[in-house]
Amino acid sequence: MSTRSRQYSPASDSPAQDLKGARLWILRGEEWGERVAAKIRERGGESQMVPLLEIVFSGQEPLEREVHNWNSGRYDWIILTSMNAVRAIERAGARTPSEAQGLELLPGKFPRVAAVGPATARAASEIGLMVGVIPEHEFSTEGLVDAMVVEMGESPTRVLFPASNLTDDRLQHALEAAGHHVERVTAYQTVDIRPMIDLQEALSEHPRTVVLVTSGSAAHALSRQITEPPENVDIAAIGHSTARALESVGLPADVVSRTHTIDGLLDAVAAHLRAEHKKRVQ
Repeated sequence: MSTRSRQYSPASDSPAQDLKGARLWILRGEEWGERVAAKIRERGGESQMVPLLEIVFSGQEPLEREVHNWNSGRYDWIILTSMNAVRAIERAGARTPSEAQGLELLPGKFPRVAAVGPATARAASEIGLMVGVIPEHEFSTEGLVDAMVVEMGESPTRVLFPASNLTDDRLQHALEAAGHHVERVTAYQTVDIRPMIDLQEALSEHPRTVVLVTSGSAAHALSRQITEPPENVDIAAIGHSTARALESVGLPADVVSRTHTIDGLLDAVAAHLRAEHKKRVQ
C-alpha cells in the first residue's frame, strides 16, 4: 500500500498553459473523454486516454416503466447524479410533464428535478428538463442530499432515482431517513474494459504523469490494473468522495480537488505541479 501523502490543492489563478509539459491520463472514453482531453490541450498539457470503464445501456424495461410513471406525474422528484443518467432517461422516453400529458401545467405543479452538479444540469436542460436543485458548492452525493433535504421539507415525497449499477446507497438511505420514498432503478451498467496496454508499465514512461480519477468506480477499476503507482506518477481525485474510494483500494490520492468539476480538478493538478516544480528548483 502506498504511503504517499495527500495534497489538497487550491484553484489556479491563471489556467493558460499551466499544464504544459505534463501528461494527464483519462480513464474514460467517448465524448466525455474527448471533452476532457480538449480542456487539457487548451491548458498546454498532453492527454492519454485509456478507458477502463464502459457505459452500457441495456435491459432498461424497469427504467422505461418508471420513466413512464414519471411522465404521468406519479413522482414528485427525479434525482440525476450523472450525465449518463440523463442519457438513460432520455433513451427511456423521459418528457416534461406538459409534453407527457399534453397540458400546460403551472410551474409549481411540475415534478421537480435535482442534479448533482452543473454539467449534469446542463445535460438535463438539453432534453427539456428544468433543474430546480443543484448543490451550491459540494457537487457530490453529500452536497446533493443537503440541498434536497432543505428543499423537500418535511412532507413525504416520491422520488425517482435512476442510477448506475455501481452507485452506492448513501443518497437513497439519507432521503428515506428524512421520510421520503425513493424508487431506485438501474439506468445503466458500468463495466470494466481491459486496456490493450500494460498500464503499470506505460505510466512510468513520462516524467510528469498524472492519472485523473473522476469517480469511485474509476478508482476501483484503476486498482485492478496497477498495484503501486510508479514514482513519477501522481493520482488526482475529483473531490473527497473519490479520494476516499482511492484510499479504500490502497491508492491514496496525491491531489484532491475541492470542487467536483473537471475544471476544478485540472486547476488542482496545475497548482500541484507548480508546487512540485518550486521544490525541485529550490
